[in-house]
Amino acid sequence: MGKPFGFGGVASDGKLLFLPLSSVSVDASIFDVSALVIITQKYRNSSANGQLTTARYLFPIPEGASICAFKIELSNGSSVSGVVQETETAKKVYQDAVDQGEWAGLAYEITADVFAISVGSIPVGQDATVKITFATVVPDDESALMNQIRFALPTYIGERYGAAPAEVSQERSSDKAAMLSFRATIFLTSKVVGVTSPSHDIIVGTSKKIQSKPAPLYSTTVQLRDPTPFDQDLVLSIQAEKLDAPRCVAEVDEIAKTVAVSLTLVPRFGAPDVDSQEYVFLIDRSGSMDWEYRIDYAKDALQHLIKGLPSDNTYFNIVSFGSSHSSFATTSVKYDRQSVSNASKHIDSMTADMGGTEIEDALSFVFSQRMRTIPTAVIVLTDGDVWHAENVITTVRNAVSGAPSTAFVRVFSLGIGSGASTALCEGIARTGRGICYMTTKSEEIKDRCSKLLRAARAQPYGSASGLKIDWGYDTVARAEKAKAPVTTKPKPKKVNLFDSGYDPLSSGADTGLKFVLPPPPDVLQAPTQVPNLYPGNRFLVSAILSNTTEVPEEVTLSGTLPDGTEIEVPPFKVAYVVARTDERPPLLHTLAAHRVIRTLEDGDITSLGLSDEGDSDLHDEIVKAAVVQYGVRFSLATRFTSFVAVQKKDDDNEEDDDDDSEDSDDDDDDDDEDIDADEDDRMANNLLSLSVRGPAQRAKGRTRAPAASSRAMMSFGGSAGPHAPKSDKPSTTSNAGNSKSAPAASGSSKSPSGDSQPVLIAGSDLITAVARLQEYNGSFALDDALLSLLQRRNSSLTLRRLQESIPASLRELASSASSRGGHTPSAADVERLWAAALAAAYMLVALRDSRAIWEPLWDKAQAYVCAETRCASFMFNQLVQKAREVLQ
Repeated sequence: MGKPFGFGGVASDGKLLFLPLSSVSVDASIFDVSALVIITQKYRNSSANGQLTTARYLFPIPEGASICAFKIELSNGSSVSGVVQETETAKKVYQDAVDQGEWAGLAYEITADVFAISVGSIPVGQDATVKITFATVVPDDESALMNQIRFALPTYIGERYGAAPAEVSQERSSDKAAMLSFRATIFLTSKVVGVTSPSHDIIVGTSKKIQSKPAPLYSTTVQLRDPTPFDQDLVLSIQAEKLDAPRCVAEVDEIAKTVAVSLTLVPRFGAPDVDSQEYVFLIDRSGSMDWEYRIDYAKDALQHLIKGLPSDNTYFNIVSFGSSHSSFATTSVKYDRQSVSNASKHIDSMTADMGGTEIEDALSFVFSQRMRTIPTAVIVLTDGDVWHAENVITTVRNAVSGAPSTAFVRVFSLGIGSGASTALCEGIARTGRGICYMTTKSEEIKDRCSKLLRAARAQPYGSASGLKIDWGYDTVARAEKAKAPVTTKPKPKKVNLFDSGYDPLSSGADTGLKFVLPPPPDVLQAPTQVPNLYPGNRFLVSAILSNTTEVPEEVTLSGTLPDGTEIEVPPFKVAYVVARTDERPPLLHTLAAHRVIRTLEDGDITSLGLSDEGDSDLHDEIVKAAVVQYGVRFSLATRFTSFVAVQKKDDDNEEDDDDDSEDSDDDDDDDDEDIDADEDDRMANNLLSLSVRGPAQRAKGRTRAPAASSRAMMSFGGSAGPHAPKSDKPSTTSNAGNSKSAPAASGSSKSPSGDSQPVLIAGSDLITAVARLQEYNGSFALDDALLSLLQRRNSSLTLRRLQESIPASLRELASSASSRGGHTPSAADVERLWAAALAAAYMLVALRDSRAIWEPLWDKAQAYVCAETRCASFMFNQLVQKAREVLQ
């Protein structure tokens, strides 16, 4: 069994020490099928320990949960709350604060179900209390009852196969004295029938009706009878009347002017079985399955599943995996009496003796060996104890999306045991268009097997058919337009001509150029496609309606099934609440945004209206940019965003620190000279990545220009002194002893033979050279003058090579713009477009320290290209990437 989450650190004298975890309390508020959970962890800090320089701990959360608040408190009453930033930026802010002796904290994702927190500069003798808030969906209980939901709280991180992240490998604090206390308040729109726990001894309060109008509301409380150690996951089964009834709820955020809507129902219809199908059972026989008799539970489940397969037109196989994999049969066999008997004996002989958990290789084997003429249902039985689950999920997504519609592939999963990775089990089922059930040793596994098998046998409806949801946004938009006051004169804008919080020379605290995404759609749905509907299994889709506070009166689900049958579902009446964001994170917005982000992380970018053109690197860049945007906007910790909290010193100390940091910037000039080409590429890639910040963070970013920009400003007048921006190569023109550089030349010169020769540009004023080459409209000429500049980056370039490197996609863009009403582009027009991209690429990689100066030149070039091609600025960034390849 893995270690519970812990808290450790390093004393100021360098000695490794750990703050003992004294207690963990959990306060959960369960609203219908959603929950907001606050975990409070207390750590003792003895005065004898001295000042901590660093401290860290890990904690598990359900895979579908989203961290939405982070706060640290000390015993002296001081506290600090976290804000969300792009992860690398957040880590730098945290480290800078700790280096200056400021008390700070950082919360970031390790995997989808494991988070880490670092805390620095904790004052001597102060106990620390860490509060983490997450929102999560409460899934069905997966029993035979459809009016029952299952709330599960993971209490420890199980041992997992593979190379663990560095944070997991580090030693953590002792949990010997730590105990868990738990309390939950349950709010449901129907009467609570009962609350039980298969894992812990609980006390359940009396259920009572606390509201009648506008809709009934019932409530009860649950708590642990006694504090308990961290030895198994805490599970609650909540049964209530009409929990399976269709309903749609909304939440209004009046400040953000958005409405989050959640549609849920448990389908009740007789879905026909697939006519003929192959079933492949993938069973985990790694060493971890020997814990808690997991292999025995898996064998019982597998026997039950095999016996429940359809008798006709069925083929099946069993694949075992650990460090390697083996199969019951070379290929799937026909389902008959003899094959079932042989399979049963094969299952009885299984033991957990196959070593590690190489599930990705096993899945790849299954997909490569499957029958190609009929559909395939893969059912995975595992404890999910692996790191880097995202690689496995990608393998599943590629197999499912690449299968033909007549021989589709679905993946289902059954997670077995406490501490099992919900990130893996739920991830492969979600991207596999199947369903996932989790079970512990004390829960009845056969009920889950029955529901899992019924779903696997059924014809898939949803993502495999034409279902869609109308969120009523058009009605809302018309209503808001009708309410809008008619004005004949716009209200004049006001501007403060001297805003002390704004530095006009600062490029902000972000690390690079803005990777511009299209504006978010008015209706952002997650998942983008309606997921498969399985009778008796809860269906949940969320949406965020932007630029409105009006709630639609009803939401409709419609579509036609593959056999031509039209579905019939009455419109959903929408009940709503107004978010009180000053008291707690908006629950429905948080969950909806998390589902949007998870859809993006699963690789689906269709909601953004963008195409990656088959470029995997571009696809990853789009995903990261969008995840950062939504993570910051909705204050969520994600794969690419983190919480950072810093308690600043008093103003006098801050001013002193600023002065010191400026001095240190000057002292570090010589170190910057040693950046190699690989570092150039890394920094350039950072510049092209998106750095999204909220309004408050933007204001903070303007308080002071980065030191690099200040150095660049000093060189703008032409000085070749120590503060001049550094080019990637030394100038070929010698100016030794001169205080001024030679002016940048334009045009070309002739050699004695009459051949065109590159024009040499003085190295100390390259930005001025770029500015001289740029035309009034932002364009550049693809001529010898530009060639001379670019040869400073790559001396092998020639004018012909530059002309031949013009991407075909650029010619297509120009032609497309012409067909939409523009003029027909000439060869010279296309060359000017490409020259603008080349010049921008040069500034990006060769003049990175001077961005604050050349950014207006970049913006003008971007505006020119976008105007001529009628494309988004996003496409300009793609052209610049291609231009960078030419310069390398």
